[in-house]
Amino acid sequence: MRQCLFCDRVASTREHVFPDWILSKLSPRNIQGVIGRIPIKHFGPNPAIKHRCVCRECNNGWMNDLEIANQKLISPLMHGVAIPLDLPQQFTISLWAVKTAIVWESVVSKYKLGHYSEEQRHALRSTSAIPPYTHVWLGRYTGNFVLGMNTQASRHRKIDENLIIDGYTCTLLVGKLALQVHTIHLPGDRGNEFLALFEKDAPWERLLIQTYPSEGRTSWPPVDSFSDLQLLAERWSLGEEKPLSGT
Repeated sequence: MRQCLFCDRVASTREHVFPDWILSKLSPRNIQGVIGRIPIKHFGPNPAIKHRCVCRECNNGWMNDLEIANQKLISPLMHGVAIPLDLPQQFTISLWAVKTAIVWESVVSKYKLGHYSEEQRHALRSTSAIPPYTHVWLGRYTGNFVLGMNTQASRHRKIDENLIIDGYTCTLLVGKLALQVHTIHLPGDRGNEFLALFEKDAPWERLLIQTYPSEGRTSWPPVDSFSDLQLLAERWSLGEEKPLSGT
């Protein structure tokens, strides 16, 4: 039987990738997503993507609490309303984004990407610990998409030494709010020294706000907005794409 993503119990409930409160506020006609190059599309009034990946205790406990905490934060952002964001608010949004990225990674069960270890997933639940070498950004989207997701797994080799760096990026679009979670995996304790090596060139400091690790109290939206969602989704795709492994 499938184990809950965030604890040792059996995954007995189907989790919404996008929660009901987002679907009800945006009333989307479709949800579009990509895992690697595999398209996922759900159509119809208030379409929902559900996946049996969590237990009832997690779903009705800490995950529900996280949704409640983020509903009042994300609701104005996804409608384009400008608001200040203090450090606790930035962390709350970042925690939701990472949780959603982990759930989305598991949606298509035949592709086991495994970018977040069991220890990291359990720590997210028990201590709200975001995995090492993870960054979260927010941006303001001006296009016509309502809900969308994109994940990319990449493999990079540092030029001046034999060092392989695996990366995982999840980009979420919720109305006018774009969220991006980027995690790299380094052997040993190498810090974030290689993070910028694989970033595509764009005025990211004007397009995005970094909420984790926080750079201090800030306001949303960023200085500039964007309409090219693909530009953001492929921000970290320099280097060869890492193939998805089937079961």
